[in-house]
Amino acid sequence: MPVTLLNTTSAGSFTRNKGTDTAALSSVFDLIVRERNYEISDPLGRFSPLSSKGLFYGLEWENAPIEETDSDGKVLYIGAINNVGYQIGKDGRKTSVTARDQFGVLIDWTVEDADLISFIGSTKQYTLTSLAAIGATGSLSIGASGSPSDIPVGAYVSFGLNIVPRYQVTAVTGSGPTTAITLDRPLEAAVAAGSVLRVIGPVVKSGPKALKDALVSAGLGDKIGYTFDRLAASDSTSGYNLRIFVRQESKIKLSDHLNKVMELTNTYITVNTETGVIDCFRGFQYDGTPIFDSIEPADQVLDITATFDKSKFYYAYDLPYANGGGIAIESGTVTSRAKKRWQPISYSSNKAIDFPVVYDTSVAARYFGQLVSSYYSVPRVRIRTGLKRAKSGHPRNFFNVSLGKRFLVTVRLGDGQVLSAQPAIVTAYTYDKQKQYYPSVELELTNWINPKSFEAAVQGVALAAESGDILSTEAYEEIGV
Repeated sequence: MPVTLLNTTSAGSFTRNKGTDTAALSSVFDLIVRERNYEISDPLGRFSPLSSKGLFYGLEWENAPIEETDSDGKVLYIGAINNVGYQIGKDGRKTSVTARDQFGVLIDWTVEDADLISFIGSTKQYTLTSLAAIGATGSLSIGASGSPSDIPVGAYVSFGLNIVPRYQVTAVTGSGPTTAITLDRPLEAAVAAGSVLRVIGPVVKSGPKALKDALVSAGLGDKIGYTFDRLAASDSTSGYNLRIFVRQESKIKLSDHLNKVMELTNTYITVNTETGVIDCFRGFQYDGTPIFDSIEPADQVLDITATFDKSKFYYAYDLPYANGGGIAIESGTVTSRAKKRWQPISYSSNKAIDFPVVYDTSVAARYFGQLVSSYYSVPRVRIRTGLKRAKSGHPRNFFNVSLGKRFLVTVRLGDGQVLSAQPAIVTAYTYDKQKQYYPSVELELTNWINPKSFEAAVQGVALAAESGDILSTEAYEEIGV
């Protein structure tokens, strides 16, 4: 198991991959941050963070690269060092290394996501038509070239290459293009005639595009899978877009921004455990497409538990959307015994410009409202089981478990009853690298609904006897499912 540290030093012959790999969508909208722990036999202190001769002496190791490959040179893991430690014990001296993948390193970055309406270097610009003296107030006359978009009230303006000071636009004159603007406070410095305005305003884009843009801006462009563009194209064609105006002043973290976009668009991010490629998918609901991977009773390791998740148990939704410069609310209900309303956006203002993220139209709000509330109008069944490393009877056919992966799951219920080949999605897992098996894999059944709790929503449940005979509704009653 060769491991390369800081792009320069191999520690393969001294290293063992310690502990477990874990990943979880602990709630529907959580991001994935994988950690790995390595233990290096270090009798001479070659790696010790305490020794002046050690590789990790000083703090240059923080966020430095670490790469793990197999014996054939295939990359198993690329990440960044998060912490190091040193231990002296009965079995010798060891240096420990904790690593996070790139995604985990960048989740605290501050995000800005907006439309650059005018800036130096663009073919579409606004310029100041006359000198504006220090302390100037009132309306500033501007000219336009290249047909830039109109400047909306609430947009932010700075001048030249400067990002600060930034002023908020409180009033505008003219359209196609804007001919004058009023700022929220007096100018802090004089601005020469002909100076180019740097103007940022709200941008309209799909959720998957917003996710991709944020990840690319954080330096992860080479890890983005094709699924973002595919889903973005579909959403844009259908008009399922967001109106986004996230500014540096808001100090919104990358993780918080991505969480909110994923929540509003029922989109999930996953990271391939082998390649590090980041992909996305829409919702847990089963869409009827074939699922080729299965988890059979012979593949499972006890204990096996099943629970009903009611954390997102909705009967209605209330979703704000941009209505001109204002805000309107799209509401709807579904048939359910739930008591919760889905209200993911707090709305204390009637101005669209005050919302960092809001739905762009009632069409978008209605689509996502119905999609989320209909799926969560019933408690969702989650099954947690241990899992062998490979298919039973096929030792080289390894399971490739990752978040968001879909399986057909079969569980023996006792007394000859079987929950048979149910579509399910992986929501969490733990892999023991030393024992080489999965102590825990959590799957949500994406099609199975208990007829006793919500009879109208039964979606082709296949509950069978081990003989293969399909059981009737009465049989459900008998076994208390």
